[in-house]
Amino acid sequence: MMNALAPFNIDSIRVSEASFSVEEQPADTMTMDLGIDLGATEVQMAEVDDLYVMNVDLTVRADLCNSEDKEDKRLRSMVKVAVRLSMARDLAGDDEACEWLKRNAVSLAYSHARSYLMALAALSPMRQFILPPVMPEAIIENAKKEADTDKS
Repeated sequence: MMNALAPFNIDSIRVSEASFSVEEQPADTMTMDLGIDLGATEVQMAEVDDLYVMNVDLTVRADLCNSEDKEDKRLRSMVKVAVRLSMARDLAGDDEACEWLKRNAVSLAYSHARSYLMALAALSPMRQFILPPVMPEAIIENAKKEADTDKS
């Protein structure tokens, strides 16, 4: 049997903040406005347990707008997910562990936000609302570019 388990632990994953509102009637055609904000992603060394530890906050905002009038939002949603991952320090070097944990934390946080919003939508008049797939590397790269722009 192949061992497909990842060599990291999910110490915690939780929704720390959320909002979801739906108008009574959908528009004839709607488009999604998706925003993803990645919080701080620094690796910490837990000397006692000899672990790399990473905390990530990911905020996902997704609105459905009338295609003919972008200001006419028929669905507004926001979910902030906090993830804490850890892995043994003897499995990777500092840089490799940082990138690996960051990529997995972003993937897990987005998937959790996506599932959370799907559950809320199922209980609403909207009935179905599915966020599109994303590339974690692109989210990380975009956050890096925004941080560099803020420093300038």
